[in-house]
Amino acid sequence: MHHFHFETYPATLPLLCLTAQTAVECKIAGGEATSCLSVHAAAVPTGKEILSGEFRYGGKVLFSVICEDAEGQLHRIERGAEFSHAIEDPSLAPSHEGNLRLFVAKTSVRRENGSVYATAIVSAAVEIFAPSELRYLADTDAICRKEEIAASRFVFCSGAIEAEDEFETDYLNDVLSHAEQILVERAECGGGFVTVEGKINLLI
Repeated sequence: MHHFHFETYPATLPLLCLTAQTAVECKIAGGEATSCLSVHAAAVPTGKEILSGEFRYGGKVLFSVICEDAEGQLHRIERGAEFSHAIEDPSLAPSHEGNLRLFVAKTSVRRENGSVYATAIVSAAVEIFAPSELRYLADTDAICRKEEIAASRFVFCSGAIEAEDEFETDYLNDVLSHAEQILVERAECGGGFVTVEGKINLLI
C-alpha cells in the first residue's frame, strides 16, 4: 500500500467580474450661464462593502465646466456630486475581497428652468476575489509525475498622495480646463509596504 500525505496552501483566487453603470447629475450654474462650451468629469471611489449577495460602493464625480455668460465672458465652474450604488449577485459573501475601478463613460449637459445641469454616466468594473485553499501532494512513496506550478496570493492595499507643482509663464492668465493622466513607472514591494513611483501629465 502506498503512502500519500497532502497539505494545503492558503490562497486568494479570482471568483468573478461585475459591471454596472449609474447616472450622476449635478447642478452646475443658475441663470448667469447662457451656454456650456465643454464639460469634463472624473469619478473617484470613496468606499466599498461586500455583503451576502450584494456589492455596495460609493464615489464622487468631479465636474469641470467652461461656460459662457450673456456678455461673452468665459467662466470655469467646478462642482462635485456624491453617489452610491449596489450590484446584486447571489454568489457574493462578506469574506470576499473586491477591486473597484470607476471611469466616466459619457457626459452631457442640459438646461432646465434657467439652470444648467451636467450628467455623467459612471461605469464600475469590480473584480471579486475569494479565499481558498490549494491542496497538494507533499510526500509519497509512490512513483508520480512532478512539475512546477506558480501559486499567487493577492494582498489588497491602497493609499493617496498629493502632488503640487508651479507653472511660470507670461501667457497664462487663468486655467479654464484641465485633465490629468497618471503613468506608473515602478511598483516595488517591501517589508509591510508598497512603493509606487510615476509621473502625472497635466493638460491645461
